[in-house]
Amino acid sequence: MIKNKKILIVGAGGFIGGHLANRLLKDGNSIVACDIKPKEYWFQDFENSENHYSMDMKDITNCKKVTKGVDYVFNMACNMGGMGFIENNKAECMQSVLINTNLLIACKEDKVSKYFFTRFCKQDLKRFVFINTDNMHSALLFSIKPIPPILQAILKI
Repeated sequence: MIKNKKILIVGAGGFIGGHLANRLLKDGNSIVACDIKPKEYWFQDFENSENHYSMDMKDITNCKKVTKGVDYVFNMACNMGGMGFIENNKAECMQSVLINTNLLIACKEDKVSKYFFTRFCKQDLKRFVFINTDNMHSALLFSIKPIPPILQAILKI
């Protein structure tokens, strides 16, 4: 269980990101929540967190703003859809690479200790990746098996 950390959740306005933020707040963490969606489209709103509505993480300036003083980053943001959406929106889906690149650059500069990102749906739980940012030049990427308990609880799997 993660406790007493300052955690950035990118995509906090979404369903899974919102539930993750809620759980981490209940566990005693400080949350920086951001999403490209305006406030009225967030699934949940958090009174006890630093909220950044309508924040586009494709802009590296925004990434640098929200990673200041953060211990961990959970990047849950992505353009999503089924294979039909992906096939018809390849360029749009590739913007997730830009977001990850910008966030990793900001994390390196701000010495964020852990970075987590995922692209998944409930039916495909094989795309979890942690990056240990202690040494960004030789970042270690690996799939997580089993799924972390906090995400199991959120996804009810």
